[in-house]
Amino acid sequence: MSSAYLSVIPEFNEKIELLGLEHLFEITKTEIINKVTGSRIVFRGIKTGSKIQTASLKSISGLTLWVLDEAEELIDEDLFDDIARSVRKKGIQNQIILVFNPPTKAHWTYNRFFVSKGVKPTTNTTKGNITYIHTTYLDNIENLNKDFIDEAEEVRKNNPEKWDRIYGGAYREKAEGLIITNWKYGKFPENVKPEYGLDFGFSNDNNALAKCYIDHSKKLFYVRVCYMKKV
Repeated sequence: MSSAYLSVIPEFNEKIELLGLEHLFEITKTEIINKVTGSRIVFRGIKTGSKIQTASLKSISGLTLWVLDEAEELIDEDLFDDIARSVRKKGIQNQIILVFNPPTKAHWTYNRFFVSKGVKPTTNTTKGNITYIHTTYLDNIENLNKDFIDEAEEVRKNNPEKWDRIYGGAYREKAEGLIITNWKYGKFPENVKPEYGLDFGFSNDNNALAKCYIDHSKKLFYVRVCYMKKV
């Protein structure tokens, strides 16, 4: 929510002012209300470790459009489904929009929206009830700083793979700098006795608390982030 307060909400306010329509809206720190129609734009954050936050999102009445910004930050597919099911008002088109920079192929969005649908990433198309819109700096090049454009084109010339990842909006095979590379997102097992690991950060690093469990029979190691914060 702090991110939205610094980015998305000021953008909405700026566009309303540019249109000269401030008198038609009531604007607060978390909502924009249309005084004529009564429709609302509601801004909420998602605390992925908090069931309370999820419940508050699901309880918003009359929700017809959900825009999930920075969707790559949401690693829990079940949490996405829980909120998505609340967008179900009868007699009107309900929509869910995910806005994100493609993470690694281990992220649930890759298999769910691309692999399982037979859609190639970076494609602009419609498949079933899903519309894919892929954009890069090339779609807005007339409004960009020349130094930025020159840098991007230099990377494209000398390192096409890096350009694909950073500028071209392609999914990465795996995250950079990993010690363990053979991993994927999944559910932490229930009714098990976990262990906890605590790492105190120094300088610019975070303090981190992880919940861990080893399934020796399947040779699987489960890790759930419980706390991560810079102090």
